[in-house]
Amino acid sequence: MNKTTLIKDIEEIIKNVFNFNIDYICKNKANYQTENLFELFDELKGRDLAYLLCHIENHFNIHINDNDIINGKFNCIQNIAELILSEKQKTLKI
Repeated sequence: MNKTTLIKDIEEIIKNVFNFNIDYICKNKANYQTENLFELFDELKGRDLAYLLCHIENHFNIHINDNDIINGKFNCIQNIAELILSEKQKTLKI
């Protein structure tokens, strides 16, 4: 699993779960992968981020550490991809 493919998977999850027009954003914002999700999607609520977290954890069969969420690492597409990769690497070491 490489980061580029993972980012595309996350974008697809966001598109399907929230029905957001992420394709438009991807084409028109150069830094969309590093932008805070609340700034990227005006209509996103805190509970939506919690729902996204659950969906990501189930989809990738991982558990994202609470401290990573508290420290703001689950805030943009790129950081979410890095968290997933990190969690996947941990499971490979076990």
